[in-house]
Amino acid sequence: PALFAAFHRKHPGIKLSLIQGDSRQIAEQVAEGSLDLAIVGAAPKSRGLSVRALSVDRLILAVSPDHPLAGRGELEIKDLSDQTFVGREKGSGTRQAVEQALGTLDSMIKQTICLGSNEAVKEAILLGLGLGFVSSLSVEKELMQGELVELSLKNVLLERALYLIHLDREYSAAAEAFVGMLDEQVAEL
Repeated sequence: PALFAAFHRKHPGIKLSLIQGDSRQIAEQVAEGSLDLAIVGAAPKSRGLSVRALSVDRLILAVSPDHPLAGRGELEIKDLSDQTFVGREKGSGTRQAVEQALGTLDSMIKQTICLGSNEAVKEAILLGLGLGFVSSLSVEKELMQGELVELSLKNVLLERALYLIHLDREYSAAAEAFVGMLDEQVAEL
């Protein structure tokens, strides 16, 4: 949203739309031509799409400050077995990255609450519904304000690439301007 705001101030005549969904759904919309470009957390395998690694995103395990695991030292994966996990649905890049690193969550966690957006997962964790893996970029403010706590897992570092995807053709002038601004933003990280 901050990038959208900056882009809108610079190019007020360009219509912007922010669509949220899992990586698979978003890639399908780009392949159909209904979206000019997208940023996804899992590289699509669709033919006809141009895929470029954009950045690396660290996934953290977050809980509300009053969660029983908050404040404990380094945890083992087995310490999570009786916890409720709040996360994304199958098909999301976040879930794929977590399951690739840790194995299938359904067999490891007591109960899973699946939600359709990163923002919904963050809100559910803030409300104390359980613990969840979220993008460190999406919860910076909440961590700094003490509204969320990052849990440390022994021998686990979760990172995933973020990819810029578009149809394998030239960008429109508007999309090219947006990608230029996006590249400047990524370079500053």
